[in-house]
Amino acid sequence: MTVNSEGKELVITRVLHAPRELVFKAWSEVEHLKRWWGPKGFEISVAQLDFRPGGFFHYNMQSPDGNQMWGKAGNTQCGNL
Repeated sequence: MTVNSEGKELVITRVLHAPRELVFKAWSEVEHLKRWWGPKGFEISVAQLDFRPGGFFHYNMQSPDGNQMWGKAGNTQCGNL
């Protein structure tokens, strides 16, 4: 893992023993993402999942007791979110 607090960059690397196509589906298809994203027991709903330049991932996680947290992440070509 690499962290650069000045440039606000975080890089995490992990080797997965799975076909690339399956790993991409796990990250890029909402039905797959709902199965593993977030803490155990939380439900996720996705407002937007767009990997194109300028796109972003906008989601909501709801805890078992009903608390909600919204998150938004973009790629380095997204500009200001």
